[in-house]
Amino acid sequence: MGQEGIQGIELTVEWFKENIGDIFIPLYVGTAFYSIFVTGLLYYVLNRWWVQSVHKEKSEKKEEKRIRKKQLKQEKAAKKKEAKASKRSL
Repeated sequence: MGQEGIQGIELTVEWFKENIGDIFIPLYVGTAFYSIFVTGLLYYVLNRWWVQSVHKEKSEKKEEKRIRKKQLKQEKAAKKKEAKASKRSL
């Protein structure tokens, strides 16, 4: 960020009181940048994931409906054959 590094770092309360501005301003700016970036990225990824799951579920239901319709058609054809066969045997 164009700032010089902090020299003479000590882990004491006094040192932190003196250098709090040098520590927290870059920390907050960096955190804000990454939180905005990551939040936007996650929003996009989750939205795409949700849209894909909706499309997948819709196509699965459509396929199930097509299969059920085909099975009903086959059952009706089989019943017609049975009915014709029973009429002929009488």
